[in-house]
Amino acid sequence: MLEVLRRIVQQFVGDDLVMVNEDTILRADLGLNSFDLVELVYKVEQELNIRIPPQSINKLITVQDVIDVISANNYR
Repeated sequence: MLEVLRRIVQQFVGDDLVMVNEDTILRADLGLNSFDLVELVYKVEQELNIRIPPQSINKLITVQDVIDVISANNYR
């Protein structure tokens, strides 16, 4: 799952060299604002053909949080 999210994030920020791991902080490390975060979640949903509950978006701090939300909703 990390590799898939790494690719999605790198494409989203437009930098294939940006370091993305489980501890990457979406806002601070990647410079995402609230709108960017919603757009990134949309990209993840589209790429994985899943639905992330809207109430979960505010809880997404790190890449690991995204993985956890995906896992909690039984997506693999």
